[in-house]
Amino acid sequence: MIAGMVDVEAIRSHAQAELERWQVPAVELVAVHQGDVVLADAFGFRDLEGKAPASPYTLFHHGSTGKAFTGVLAGTLVDAGLLEWDRPIRDYLPDFRLPEGMLGDRITTADLLSHRSGLTRHEFVWVANPSLDRGEVVRRLRYLPSKLEPRTLFAYSNLAYVTVGHLVGVLTGSTWEEQMSTRILQPLGMSHTSTSVHEACAMEHAQPYVLTDGLVVGKPGSEQELQVSGGRWTAIPWRQSDQIAPAGGIITCAVDTVRWLQLQLGNGEMDGKRIISEESLARTRLLHTPIDTPGPDADIWFYGYAFGWLVGTFRGRRLLWHNGGIDGFKTETAVLPDDHIAVAASCNVLDSDLPLALVFHAVDSLIAAEPKPWSQLFLTARQNRPKAPNPEDVEGTHPSHAMDSYAGDYIHPGYGTLQVEAHDGELRVSLAELDMVTRYRHYDTWTIEYEPLEASFTMTFLTNADGDVHAVDIPLEPSLEPMRFVKSRKETGE
Repeated sequence: MIAGMVDVEAIRSHAQAELERWQVPAVELVAVHQGDVVLADAFGFRDLEGKAPASPYTLFHHGSTGKAFTGVLAGTLVDAGLLEWDRPIRDYLPDFRLPEGMLGDRITTADLLSHRSGLTRHEFVWVANPSLDRGEVVRRLRYLPSKLEPRTLFAYSNLAYVTVGHLVGVLTGSTWEEQMSTRILQPLGMSHTSTSVHEACAMEHAQPYVLTDGLVVGKPGSEQELQVSGGRWTAIPWRQSDQIAPAGGIITCAVDTVRWLQLQLGNGEMDGKRIISEESLARTRLLHTPIDTPGPDADIWFYGYAFGWLVGTFRGRRLLWHNGGIDGFKTETAVLPDDHIAVAASCNVLDSDLPLALVFHAVDSLIAAEPKPWSQLFLTARQNRPKAPNPEDVEGTHPSHAMDSYAGDYIHPGYGTLQVEAHDGELRVSLAELDMVTRYRHYDTWTIEYEPLEASFTMTFLTNADGDVHAVDIPLEPSLEPMRFVKSRKETGE
């Protein structure tokens, strides 16, 4: 037993100490070796106000680490003869379209799962439209531009995984949720796992938090320990993300995470029952899209992306890794297949590297390597992280039109409706279902902010030849030119 070879209590004590050092409310930590459970526990408080302790059954939102679940689910459909990895999506979804020139008729499930479809992120399509069903999200892909050609460069896309989730539902005449439960969660005995935010919040769950006015103090290289200091934890609501669950909607606990990691180390079997064929599981781990980039430390390097996994090395050993982040939660998962080691950690704060530090400390312990000071390294890196420059305003400027002239509904076929209202000399703005904070900058440009995600964009109004405000440009996708929202005809009088 690995428990006899590794000081489990030392790993546990280290996790508790690091929790206090990072001043994070709660963290779960799971480690498996050779199928044996080394540790499956949680530390701290899942609810600070009620002083409710976290337990091995406390649910944490695991974010994009759930992409590997969708990869395995797709593999079970391949095993059942319902899906072919390399067959064009349009053979299954005849109305599937990408923007003109993107060769959408050639895109396959393998392309979508490995982030080589050419789709770019366009995150505010789903963030701003949580009520859209997956079929409508997929229909809007044709209106979301990209500078990439399919099968050229790596481009991370949650919308690609939403498309696979929609495909799973169409192929089975059900939903991604039903198939995930029937084919993966139930056979694994993951009875404390949910794919629904509403359902998870009715179970024992961790409250998500954000740190307000927190600082990282201490001088790099000094004897003084770096630590998160000051500020206070503020509870925030769970983000309604069921719509994009195929891209990262696994909400689970330490006890159930063990089962998932055991499946990964068991080559697709659990308790003598085959969940996914060895061939299909191997395909989910095969490097499909090259990246060749350093990880968060010199001992970690990534060479490409598989289906829900980054493929790389850790201290020269083969590594499958993925993280996940969503409002108030951060998760890290590492699998070393050749060493039969798998570790995962999650905390109820998004802006924290504590899970990453705990995962690689545990891996070091399991491979009998001298542990690196992971927390020290990551805290130092955070302190040295450059701050993004604030855009400059132009003093002495004013809008070119009366405020009422800017009011109206502006339409983008992919993102939806931008609603602008003039009120007491100011503009109130909402993007689809999101209310935005608005601040005037200069000329016909305002800044709009979505505070829960600390997202900030410029919003520039455009005037036509008749002198009427007729459109708005907003750079919602950093890799592209601003998205143009056109004023509806009823607003322009056309």
